[in-house]
Amino acid sequence: MHLTPSPVRLAGLFALAICKAVFAQQPAGLPTHCAKGEYAYLNAYMSEIRRPPEGGYTLVKTGKLLSVCADSRSEPFRKVAYRFGPEGKVEMESVASDDRRFFVFDRSTSPHTGENVMFFRIGAYTYCVTEATAQGSGIGLRVLKSGRQVLDLFSGNRRGADFESEMIEMNFVAPRSPVFRSYLLSNPFETPCDPMPRT
Repeated sequence: MHLTPSPVRLAGLFALAICKAVFAQQPAGLPTHCAKGEYAYLNAYMSEIRRPPEGGYTLVKTGKLLSVCADSRSEPFRKVAYRFGPEGKVEMESVASDDRRFFVFDRSTSPHTGENVMFFRIGAYTYCVTEATAQGSGIGLRVLKSGRQVLDLFSGNRRGADFESEMIEMNFVAPRSPVFRSYLLSNPFETPCDPMPRT
């Protein structure tokens, strides 16, 4: 016996087909270095910044992915991990804990833009992750050795293609997580993440 679907059922099936088609067209999320059970607060393809003498800049892809992963969906976090390397291979990892905290601060970079900054130190090296805020867009990764810049990478500006981030949900002004320590600014552009002037 063949049953003809009711108009309500047909409408539901049609709506479901449209939804499936729409979802199928949505770009997949960026890959991540976050492990199962962790939450990705940042995934970004990082590119080398080239600044020609005539001004401006170009981005050259490195094939490296930066991820910042946390142990819960919202603060307070008990663990935050920085991981960097090609997709599927972590070349460098640093984990913030109660005993080894990451520093955080925010600052204005112009009347219309700002930055959230997270940094940590390993020996003579300082690793700085920045997210442009307000009208700015993009993720930066700067590494300094004894105050001298040795690496300067940027994701590009396209959210969802160059990077995806939820770091805006972290408190960079008054940290609520025991794995973060607020860095107090005396001069917003003379911090451990700003290279020493060349002499």
